[in-house]
Amino acid sequence: MELGPMSAYEQEQVRLKDRELTLKERELTLERRKNWLTMATVIVSVAAALLTYWSTRQSQLYQARAQMELQEKAARDAFELKAAEIAMTGRCSFDAKGRARPLRHFSLVGSRETWAAHLILSKIAGAETRRASCLRSSQQHQTRNIGGQS
Repeated sequence: MELGPMSAYEQEQVRLKDRELTLKERELTLERRKNWLTMATVIVSVAAALLTYWSTRQSQLYQARAQMELQEKAARDAFELKAAEIAMTGRCSFDAKGRARPLRHFSLVGSRETWAAHLILSKIAGAETRRASCLRSSQQHQTRNIGGQS
């Protein structure tokens, strides 16, 4: 069978087929783009959720650290105040020094001597005038205890 020149009808049919193929190609291209865009929006949404979670977590950790530091500082201050109060309730400088010395070992600051214990010990060093009278009263107290036990 030999193909001859095409009629107007056949030429119109070929043009319609070409248009259909072109439209189908465009539809496929559009579908591919829609799939890529859908994947991109899902990835961006997941990334945004992860970033939000991470930043919230970092904020909570920062607040927890700050709260812990404040509590530690308050505990140190309360300890030093109580240490000073305990040491200063002594009747004499030796009594106060005797009370202050063990408190240095319980310091929360990390050093063996807090500012309060240092302050107390320096005050005690300046209280030499009361030292002799306290020594006498301490010796008298020990003598009475020894005499009472016999």
